[in-house]
Amino acid sequence: MQESSNPLGIEEAAFLDADKLDVFFYEIDLELAHSLEEELAGGLDKIRRFPERGSFYAGDIRRFRLESLPCYIFYKVRETETVVYVIAHERENPESILRRLERSI
Repeated sequence: MQESSNPLGIEEAAFLDADKLDVFFYEIDLELAHSLEEELAGGLDKIRRFPERGSFYAGDIRRFRLESLPCYIFYKVRETETVVYVIAHERENPESILRRLERSI
């Protein structure tokens, strides 16, 4: 797998998703919220460097699962950049995720 030099773009909706997940995990345990922040940073770096790592989810949208938290990052690899559209808990309704992706793309 070849490392990409393309930039990573993150849509505003994905930032809002991350904030919601942060609050969700914080209400359970402060350490989980810290883990989310670290894993998101690491996951986003892996996606930026090796965008092909994620599995195909719907069409050309890929998803990448965080290592120890039940969350996914949904993104699209383009010629000149990789764009993150949604960050979601694995228990979120798949139809809801698809609708959110359709609105974002």
